[in-house]
Amino acid sequence: MTAPDPKAATIVATTNAVAAVTPDGRVAVVDPATGRVHRTFDIPPGEHHGLRIAAVDGVPSVLVQAGTRLAYAPADGSAAPTVLDLPDGAAAVTYGGDSPLIVAAGKPFVVRDGRLTEVQLPPGATAIAADGPNVIAAAPEGPWWNVQMGREPLAVAPAAPRPGAAIYRMAAAGHNRVAVIWTGPDAATVTVVLYDAASGQPQITADAPLDEMRKAAWIWGSDGQVAALGAMVFDLKAGKATVRSGFGPVIGWGNLLYGQTAADPHTSVVIDATDPSRPAVPLGAGVPLPWGGPTGQLILILDATPSSVPTLYALTQEPGKTT
Repeated sequence: MTAPDPKAATIVATTNAVAAVTPDGRVAVVDPATGRVHRTFDIPPGEHHGLRIAAVDGVPSVLVQAGTRLAYAPADGSAAPTVLDLPDGAAAVTYGGDSPLIVAAGKPFVVRDGRLTEVQLPPGATAIAADGPNVIAAAPEGPWWNVQMGREPLAVAPAAPRPGAAIYRMAAAGHNRVAVIWTGPDAATVTVVLYDAASGQPQITADAPLDEMRKAAWIWGSDGQVAALGAMVFDLKAGKATVRSGFGPVIGWGNLLYGQTAADPHTSVVIDATDPSRPAVPLGAGVPLPWGGPTGQLILILDATPSSVPTLYALTQEPGKTT
């Protein structure tokens, strides 16, 4: 293993699983309740692009892309890792949805039955995300399709939020949702709509300044309570969205989203997606996102219980000890 990308996550966690890169360059799958290591496995040779937890063949798994390979193992440590050869060295593995989507030479692939399987898309469509066996693909100005192996692609044409509105950008998809940015009521404003990917029914609609949405990362909270499309923050339970000016999301958990602000990109902040009146709270200098000890000596994980005060726990290299 060579040095990781500086932005690559060396720690990943959900409510039920934790994994981290150890000082000797292996992946440790950890029990989040006890800190005990279930299993370790080697990272393939080459620069690694960070750890992720996603569903592979319906099983929550820890994944790492390194060099020209993708390695994954069940997040509960119940089986040895599987290592897949990617189609080429420029292959991209993305996680907009519940499962990994691999794109190589313009062709999309998913992991099925332990193998990379190419997905045949409708003409003009680009794959955006994979949710288990379903791949969400879209044309630049709509519609989108739900594509599954052995079935005809199902086209979904979203209803406009107002008469005369046109699709500005098919912004993101995944977790059975599609986010579409429409032209707004004036030239400086756009309208963001979060749709159900299967039915096309709008779930959340909100206006935003165009400048806030030009570059918008799609972040889904680990437990499905919050999401963000750039500065547009979604409270999924309440079905509401608000704009947090200048916010750049990185990860989410419970009612909280973590990231940086345009005003101070070197300081991590936390915002409450359910309370627009609460200001962003700085986490302090040197707090990394996603969390992980930069030296590999500590594993930092977030308390899975939503609260008004985020709580971080540090797992030492000694099993079962936390701080």
